[in-house]
Amino acid sequence: DIDQLRKMLSARPKGYYTGVIPVDFAGYPVNLEKIKQLATEYGLWIIEDACHAPGGYFNKEYESAILKDSVRFLAIMSHDYIKKASRDDSGVMNEILCARTVKDIKDFIIPIKYDDCSYDDFPVGIRGRDTINFSKNWAEGLSALVNHFEKIMVPKATPFQNIINFWYENQKIRPGAILKSEKYFTNYFEVAIPQEIQLYKLLSFENVSYNTLPIDFIREGDWLITFGKINPLDGVTYVDEATMSTDLFWNHQTLEVSDFLIKDPTRKLVRLINKCFGGFLRKRGLRVYNQSSNKEVFYFPNTPENRKMVNLKVFDKARRNVIGNTSDFVWHFAISFNTILNPIKALRISYHIVFTDSAGRLVDQDEQHELRRSLASTWYNR
Repeated sequence: DIDQLRKMLSARPKGYYTGVIPVDFAGYPVNLEKIKQLATEYGLWIIEDACHAPGGYFNKEYESAILKDSVRFLAIMSHDYIKKASRDDSGVMNEILCARTVKDIKDFIIPIKYDDCSYDDFPVGIRGRDTINFSKNWAEGLSALVNHFEKIMVPKATPFQNIINFWYENQKIRPGAILKSEKYFTNYFEVAIPQEIQLYKLLSFENVSYNTLPIDFIREGDWLITFGKINPLDGVTYVDEATMSTDLFWNHQTLEVSDFLIKDPTRKLVRLINKCFGGFLRKRGLRVYNQSSNKEVFYFPNTPENRKMVNLKVFDKARRNVIGNTSDFVWHFAISFNTILNPIKALRISYHIVFTDSAGRLVDQDEQHELRRSLASTWYNR
């Protein structure tokens, strides 16, 4: 109610209210022109409702667009549209009446059947025209509409030279960048890879795990692949072993040792390096959070040691926390990683934020996502 809004604004000094969000409701549109006048008078910003009440109003801009800027008028027929067209004073009826005045373009009005509304209920001026049916299948409807455009020779627009700029301008996106400079250090960390790889064919993997064996490894069938060497004291029985140069693993498509055919050895090498670095992080006390894609993310647990700040003087930065409290949750700095072999041998580190509750339990994946979007969305990348 514009009058009620004006009373509310006038009851307070200018500046008390800073903005207004007018919302269409129950098919009744806000008179945005009057809202804009009030906003100008009282210095208010406006967030306009994107979900307009279609056909609820009709103004000179619409009339001008139909009469001067349109090559065809698509009348989207639906239960809601037909209901509004039944009112003589509605924007829908005025649109149709305006479109009917365009006599010099054949087939200017093209009806589009949007839902299961009845053809018999189409308003006067629409009924009897060739209708494109979208109600059963949108792909078929769109194809039929494009074919109809070509049949009646509707002129095509000139393609935009820069479609991204066109999209950006029409979305009315405001600059969202943080205008603050910082030094950027690469997230590629070069690694030295051992020159040799050990392969062991085990009699059984029954008692072999990452907890019982002091070396990190990957398993391929009956074979164990590792950079380390199995100690007799480890209690692991193997029936065959081999030592291979690491360089062979990224220079060949397949490798063969004894009865073991190693397919895609480069991928095996990447898996082994990833496994070793993950094992290193686990030994340092980091814990694992599995993302929905099953990617392992390693985070610092909430311990007295980790609550101390990390000195980043070498990077010309101050000390930083790797954990902290926010509302009812604890946030943890976390990393994920992947090995690359070209152009350099390195670990590519990605950074994350993980949330736990006050008892140290990981919150579920949906809540993790929501907390990152809400609590962490404005955190500056430090």
